Amino acid sequence: MTLSIIHMDKVSDRLCGFGTLIEDSPLSIRAVNALKTAGYRSLAQCEDFEEAGLLKIRNIGTKTAKEITALIEAIRLRNLRDAENGKVSEEERRPQAILEDDGRQTFLLSLPTTLLPFSVRAQNVLHELKINYVLNLVSKQPQEILRQRNCGRKTVSEIQSTLKELGLMLGMMFPANVQAAVKAQVAENPRKMEAMSAVVQRNLPDIAGKLVEIRAKAVSPSRTEFYKRCFHEYQQHGTLAKAGQTLGITRERVRQVLVKGSRLGLFEYKPREYVIIPKKKLLEDYRSRHSLAAVARANDISTSYLEKLCTLHGITATVLQTVANEKRREECIEEYQRVQSQLGHHPSTTELQRNTQWRSLWARIARLWGSFDAFREQLSIPKPPPGNPTFREDTRKWRERQKQLALIIKMERLDDLRECLAGRVALSSSEIGSRCGLRYQTMADLLKLLMATGEVGREGSGNAVRYRLGHRGGSK
Repeated sequence: MTLSIIHMDKVSDRLCGFGTLIEDSPLSIRAVNALKTAGYRSLAQCEDFEEAGLLKIRNIGTKTAKEITALIEAIRLRNLRDAENGKVSEEERRPQAILEDDGRQTFLLSLPTTLLPFSVRAQNVLHELKINYVLNLVSKQPQEILRQRNCGRKTVSEIQSTLKELGLMLGMMFPANVQAAVKAQVAENPRKMEAMSAVVQRNLPDIAGKLVEIRAKAVSPSRTEFYKRCFHEYQQHGTLAKAGQTLGITRERVRQVLVKGSRLGLFEYKPREYVIIPKKKLLEDYRSRHSLAAVARANDISTSYLEKLCTLHGITATVLQTVANEKRREECIEEYQRVQSQLGHHPSTTELQRNTQWRSLWARIARLWGSFDAFREQLSIPKPPPGNPTFREDTRKWRERQKQLALIIKMERLDDLRECLAGRVALSSSEIGSRCGLRYQTMADLLKLLMATGEVGREGSGNAVRYRLGHRGGSK
């Protein structure tokens, strides 16, 4: 049957317009199913249809076509009546399609929704709807989001107000070329939130500033003051641990607060950059200098930080002693070759002992090799240098970078262990692993490093083993 104008006045009271979804319109089930099967989502896509064009759609006959055209004509008449009365017409209320531009709009539509400052409830609603990017969000109608479980008008209003700040709104339509450009941009976007924020700051600085402004409005003044206080304590003391002691919170909590405050734009927090010196370079420097203080000066770092690097690399006192002995052995070999060149033959132990200038060489050889015979046996062709020369340059740099990242994580875990063991009470391995959130094997390996350097001592035996920071008494 054909819809009458009187019937459409009732439809007008239900806010039915060109932006209404097909399934939310007062059309019959046959008309709704036929239009949805043909790929139409809203009445706006059917606005220019005539009865002859509708008859070409499958499952639409004369009766259904008249029903659809009557509905469209009724909406058009209502818009004209509203315009005459000074009201905003449906044509003006209806979101328009975005045209192609210089790429700015495409980049904005490709942003992940997790980057927008929505509440937890709104983020959960979008997750349930599988809306991952701004394009998917603005393409939805408010009614579609409102039908989702645990979503009310307040949540929809929050989404609409946030999009309005960015110059967007729900129910927008886009041509196929814009959608294809957005999908291509989505494939290039990094997944990490920190990296994505940097990309937005670089490409859309005004949008980045608007996001910071929106987030700042959602934070209470007391919370903002607490963020600023944490940053002040961190600047004053220089370390997260000391700032946490002053504030009465953990080191990790201070770091989280500083990261959140930095995202809100309250201050600029840059995490401490660890200078990671490769293990091979540290050993080579110690090999030539025989002193940790000299190695620290050569690399422009403090001695305490160098000791932490040695712990990270597993460089114990025994390893350092071995490296120093290897250098001394090379010096002994060079001096022995000079003596051999001077004598014209290999000197005997008696010749070395009788000459006061060579006597110290004989003593060093006996101490480093154990005996002069062992020195003669080992004085042969040296082993090839370590390392694989077949690695490409980019592969080598990648491996070095991965090692540096692993060492940074290892250093942070060692700091957590030191902080956990900082109290006077000795702890068991299970207690340490529970407090630090580490697996048993990882925690055991880290404890071995700290015990090898003398920072942690072990007490008791069997199931009664306990660990304490700064205890050097050994096992009992």
